[in-house]
Formats: sequence, structure tokens, C-alpha cells
Amino acid sequence: MSVMAILWAIIHEDQLHRALVVVTSDESHDPAGPCWQVYDRHYNDGTVIWELYDGHKVYLEHTTKCIGGVKVGSIKKSELKSLKEILSAHHPTPKFPGWNCRDWVIEVIAILQQNGWIYQGVIPSQAFLLPGLRSASVLTINSPPNPMTNRRPFKLVDIRKKYLIPGAFKDTPQILGTFKVIYGGLGF
Repeated sequence: MSVMAILWAIIHEDQLHRALVVVTSDESHDPAGPCWQVYDRHYNDGTVIWELYDGHKVYLEHTTKCIGGVKVGSIKKSELKSLKEILSAHHPTPKFPGWNCRDWVIEVIAILQQNGWIYQGVIPSQAFLLPGLRSASVLTINSPPNPMTNRRPFKLVDIRKKYLIPGAFKDTPQILGTFKVIYGGLGF
């Protein structure tokens, strides 16, 4: 199973929403799996509350807002329960002004790295992952839609092949980290 970073809708780059998805189905045909993401709710009194979208299954090609992902690691089926527990326990807590969903994804990538589920050589930072996300979004957006569903096929970039030192992932299991860019909501 893969752990992915996913992008949703095109806005301005600093507004891209991100999430983590563990793809538990065939990546080449209707990729789907549990998704974790955080989002903020703003109230009239000025209160902002961050919430966790906690491991609900998403179908990455069933939305027009998901525009690609970056594969950042892998996990065995037998370890999925442990991963779910770790991600569900990492509640969104802003650490600095301007903290957001992108920062939360980087935090959990660093945590998952400690468990060996993120590829060796992946740097948990926005700057490291953004080139792969850009490539995946271009591939997705430029793909012709399926004539029967009118959906574009979900595209992903394997971070090991494009952005890391050749050979850095020799004999490393794969995990997929997904980011989503969302326009105006969760998009699911």
C-alpha cells in the first residue's frame, strides 16, 4: 500500500490544500484509501477551530478537485492499523501564526518517517515536496478525461524516481504520500 500527498484544485500555490492518503486499492485503476487531512472552521466571533478528517475512505478519481499526488513511502497491510492510530492521535495544533494543513502534513510525514514508512531521503518540508506536486498536477490536468465518466485519471509522481539521489531507495519498500489541493472545501 502506498502513502501519498495529494493536491486539490488550482488556486494560488500558497493556498494549496494537502492531505495524506494510504492507497489500498490498485493505484493504476481507481486509486482509493483512507485519507487524513486537517481544515479550519472560522466563526463570526473570530474563533478558528482546526479539525481532523480522520481516515475516511476517498476515491481519488471521483472528484474533479484532486489534481495529483506524490508517492513518499509505503506500508505493509499488517501495519495499517498502527499508522491509523498514529495519524488519528496527531490532532491539529497550530504551532505558529499562519500554520495550516500543509504544515500538519509535513509534521505527520516526519512522524511516519520515524516508523520507517517514509522513503529514506525524503525531507519533510514544503520545498522538498512541491516540485513533485507541481509535476503531478500538470500530468493530471493535461490528461484527457475518461469519456465514460468525464473524470481525469489521477496522476502521481514517485518522489524516489524524480527528486532524490539515484539509488537512495534501493531495497526500500514503497509508501505513497498524498497531497490535495482543495478549492472551497474538502472536495470529497
